[in-house]
Amino acid sequence: MARATKPARKKKGAVALAKAGAPSRKKAAAPRPERGATMPTVLVTGAAGYIGRLTVETLAGRRRELGGVVALDVRSVPVAERRPGVEYVDGDIGDPALLDLIRKHHVDTVVHLASIVRAPAGAPEDLAYRVDVLGTKNVLEACLAAGVKKLVVTSSGAAYGYHADNAEWLDEDDPIRGNDEFPYAKHKRLVEEMLARHRAEHPELAQLVLRPGTILGAGTTNQITDLFEKPVMLGVTGSDSPFVFIWDRDVVACIVAGVFDGKTGIYNLAGDGAMTTRQIARRLGKPYLPLPAELLGGALAVLKRLGLTQYGPEQVRFLQYRPVLANRRLKERLGFTPTYTSRQVFELWLDWKRRSCAGRGAEFGRNARGPRHSLVDPRRARRRARAGDELHGPHARAGLRGRVARGERGRTRAGGGAARSRRPARRRDRRAQHEPS
Repeated sequence: MARATKPARKKKGAVALAKAGAPSRKKAAAPRPERGATMPTVLVTGAAGYIGRLTVETLAGRRRELGGVVALDVRSVPVAERRPGVEYVDGDIGDPALLDLIRKHHVDTVVHLASIVRAPAGAPEDLAYRVDVLGTKNVLEACLAAGVKKLVVTSSGAAYGYHADNAEWLDEDDPIRGNDEFPYAKHKRLVEEMLARHRAEHPELAQLVLRPGTILGAGTTNQITDLFEKPVMLGVTGSDSPFVFIWDRDVVACIVAGVFDGKTGIYNLAGDGAMTTRQIARRLGKPYLPLPAELLGGALAVLKRLGLTQYGPEQVRFLQYRPVLANRRLKERLGFTPTYTSRQVFELWLDWKRRSCAGRGAEFGRNARGPRHSLVDPRRARRRARAGDELHGPHARAGLRGRVARGERGRTRAGGGAARSRRPARRRDRRAQHEPS
């Protein structure tokens, strides 16, 4: 796939930001700023969440470069998990007292990560709306009243919505439409509309808005990985259902970079390429069962009425019309190249999952095709992705389905030389015709 930036520039951006997001046990991550230099004081909302914990961990590693770090969440962070130099506060982002907290700690940069993807069972029906939409409204008003200089926000690729007429690869100028039937997508649309109004009316509050695809890493457990746990991977007949993945540490790297530099704007966060549900099923070693949309919707409706699933027929659109995020702007304007492609991120998660299961005496994806190697060596992972089942990038628009079909038919070779040598020569020659140039 053609790269959007020169190799030297890509490597520089990737290394610099990857260091910002990678875990470090060193107390001094960088030289102490010169005397008199302005050091940002950061408030992180949603600090007890998945990305919040990783972000606070990384900021704590660079504490000498900061005026202060305040970690806010309604859930209390256990004392054993708290980082030195971080002020932990139990509180609600919807509380008017948020303004007093910002003023008390002289916060000038807010990293807003608090959000609810899926409300827990028994939670009030409007909980997600109160947190995602009303909570963000309170954060914006508090930032303006306290004179905060910069707001870093994680939105989502779901903000684009799951629509039949979505562009093959969505960039940041495509419309934010969400879906009324998906509360999370709807709320992200409402939040982005609110952010856009504030950018126009209050330019004094700089904004960096990040729209991640599916976030995966070692230890990730969410509603997407729940799909991978099922005994059968369901699909929709006639739809490739591509997933774009982004490494959790790359998300954190972009967030932390936004704290320390003056970059603003809106950026998709996604590794190069995408993986279809069929390709994911193959790597998991699980059957892939594509069903007509009408049949799948009817089955979900029945199962939900019987209390056997929380998903209704509206979830068919979730698989049928997935938003596929282009990362051109991320590379060209923000200067950041994701460490791993979508395929490599999935392999990283799969490697962790298998190791985790093996530690409990169980197996995961035991029938998976291809080698089960670790992604400890990024060069090996990149070689595999270039030769494996991957859709090659937002710049190749010559027909998504055709590329997937070719990839599944001829670009499944992913192992080392020894594995290839065991195949008949004739088969190797036939597959070689499909090697990417």
